[in-house]
Amino acid sequence: MQLLGEMTWLLLQSPVHQEYRLSALEDRFLHALELQQFQIFYDSNGPIGLVTWAWISEDWHQQLLEADQWLPVGQWQSGSFLWFMDFIAPFGHCAQLRRELGNLFVDYDQAWCRRVDPQTGQTRLFRHHRGYRPRLLS
Repeated sequence: MQLLGEMTWLLLQSPVHQEYRLSALEDRFLHALELQQFQIFYDSNGPIGLVTWAWISEDWHQQLLEADQWLPVGQWQSGSFLWFMDFIAPFGHCAQLRRELGNLFVDYDQAWCRRVDPQTGQTRLFRHHRGYRPRLLS
């Protein structure tokens, strides 16, 4: 229960994520929690970030490359493509979180994610490759 509280608190600190409907907690965050496909990051003051991930099939990988969409619950462990579904760093610890993710996923050289620009609302596609800054794809 404490983890769900920390997740919710971090969501409320993020201008993008605080707009999510309550149903998103179940679809996205409770499912990630059940599958243990998440990491909450901390500093001495408490939680500073949250990342959820999915291992998706090639079909869903192609779909997510083409358009931003919610991944159905049954697809979170459907393949070998690593996608960061949510990357929440409301206090500006993005570089630290990326480094720590590199330590968590030592066997993976690349991962993908979509990020919403809080100022424009536009979604951008990134590819993360070990040892390099994330590359903007669209």
